[in-house]
Amino acid sequence: MKFLLVFFFTLTFLSAKAQSYSDETFPTTIKAVLTPEEFKVAKDKYVVMAKSDTYIAFEESLRENSAKLGDANYPDDLKTNDRDEVEKWLKESIQDTKFSSIEEGVEMITKSSKLMSKLYSENIELYTFMRRASREQLKAIIAPEHKTLDNLMEDSLKH
Repeated sequence: MKFLLVFFFTLTFLSAKAQSYSDETFPTTIKAVLTPEEFKVAKDKYVVMAKSDTYIAFEESLRENSAKLGDANYPDDLKTNDRDEVEKWLKESIQDTKFSSIEEGVEMITKSSKLMSKLYSENIELYTFMRRASREQLKAIIAPEHKTLDNLMEDSLKH
């Protein structure tokens, strides 16, 4: 379940970010797959990103959120970068979480969103490649993440 949270959070963010950038930022024609050269660059960039301070902080933030979310799940339309919207959702769902207060939940959730924004802005080319990659290519690009997600799931089951 927590894996789905991480996956959903990332995909939601990618979709929102892709829509918020101008046509000059993203090409209007999207290739179905990456070229072999682009694929190699994307895999290399992912490894570099995964070692960055921003990525490590984002991963830790997701781990903390996962542990505190308890039985609650983000609604599909929750904008995690909107403090007011997160607060409204938490007022209705705080009893299903392990947050000690609504404010703690708002701070932790919006912190994750800000870190994802920073991670994205630091790795625009990588995320553009990931957006254009085939499913098989995307799986290979994020393969180093499987160990991280497995660790996240194990940690969330301990709490």
